[in-house]
Amino acid sequence: MTKEQLIFTIINELIGQHPTQDSSKRAHPQEIQFEVEKAYNTIVKQFFMDPKNANNADLAYFSKNYTATLNEINNDTYFTGLPVQPMALPNGMGVRLITPVVSGVSSDVNIERITEGQWHNLKHLEAYCCGPMYAYVDLDGDKVIFKYNRAEAKMVEQVVLKIIPVFASLEDDDIINSPIGDAAITEMVLSLMERRPTDNTNDDER
Repeated sequence: MTKEQLIFTIINELIGQHPTQDSSKRAHPQEIQFEVEKAYNTIVKQFFMDPKNANNADLAYFSKNYTATLNEINNDTYFTGLPVQPMALPNGMGVRLITPVVSGVSSDVNIERITEGQWHNLKHLEAYCCGPMYAYVDLDGDKVIFKYNRAEAKMVEQVVLKIIPVFASLEDDDIINSPIGDAAITEMVLSLMERRPTDNTNDDER
């Protein structure tokens, strides 16, 4: 189900439950979208706050891929702008995986994320230069900062960011993949709307 379809479905559910003259006010699209956004973001955050799900969940199912160009800050530090706002998860894991792109070809091997302390300890070791591509990755506002010390890192002009975006960053035709299903979002929104007062006499003044 797409973002647009989900919102439309919930609007129809509300109108169906309240076939009265003021039902259209109760189901205003902007208001419904706001409630769906809260419900979706809450459900996804709760799901990935559980370490079992954070480590084992199917990342491709809940994430979307975005290709971004790297810019050099200095010899071992690079940055790229975030194409969308990621979900606020522990350790910056709203950006789930990062894959280097070399000469227009995406690698099959992901960049291994390490802490800044690990990066400082490893970057001077000779073995570090011959092993996997490790990088300290930091989310800084609307940027992703990369620190690594590999000669071939200079060949990486782009990266593929696998991101779990917040609801507001999704396009209307993007597929909504909720960890516990679309029905959970619908039920949460309907429950919230049902607890609101039924007097809408002041709606037009808002």
